[in-house]
Amino acid sequence: MSLDEKPGVSFTKFLTVSCSADVRTSKRLWHIEGPRYEPREIAVVDTRGKQSKAWTFLAKDAEKRTAVATSAAYVSWIVYGLRQNGASEDYISHVVEVARETNRHARQDATEQNRLIDNI
Repeated sequence: MSLDEKPGVSFTKFLTVSCSADVRTSKRLWHIEGPRYEPREIAVVDTRGKQSKAWTFLAKDAEKRTAVATSAAYVSWIVYGLRQNGASEDYISHVVEVARETNRHARQDATEQNRLIDNI
């Protein structure tokens, strides 16, 4: 089974986030995220302790949902991007565990998603 469960959807933004790119006007990122999300500038710190600005998309307040399972496809692209950009395995393990814990509290059965996440 492929972890990319939504054919035609690109997860490029999770692979790398350019600190210089202005995602507020990036049609590609807006298309990926859709109208329920908005760009926000955040501070990030690299492994050397250098702080930079980057952009991410967050759910709009009116669009936030609770008890929704996190898909293995989503987690896999985040993990891929973290590894490609030198994140520590401890941090990656933390990200995976947060996803698994989120799925434990989801309204729908997320057993299969957690099984796939375990294989990332």
